[in-house]
Amino acid sequence: MGNIGSIPGTYIWRSEYAPQYVVPFGACLAILGSACISAFGLRTYLKLLNKRLDAQEDGVGFEVSKKALESGAKLEMVTMAEAEARVRGFRYLY
Repeated sequence: MGNIGSIPGTYIWRSEYAPQYVVPFGACLAILGSACISAFGLRTYLKLLNKRLDAQEDGVGFEVSKKALESGAKLEMVTMAEAEARVRGFRYLY
């Protein structure tokens, strides 16, 4: 995904905008701005989810099936009680 910028870049940085390239720089600034706004929105959303997890008395923010919990405990080589404690302590990182 990191090299995908070369595809739209050839359409944005055309020679007709030379020598100052005002339009391409504006497009890059708009893309950067939208990325910053998206990152801030995601951070705000994750903080909201963490606040909801904190507000719940049992601390579980989502349902985990017994089979998924058993599979996770087996993969991590821990007991079911330890796996349940890990799920209860889950928080989103932002």
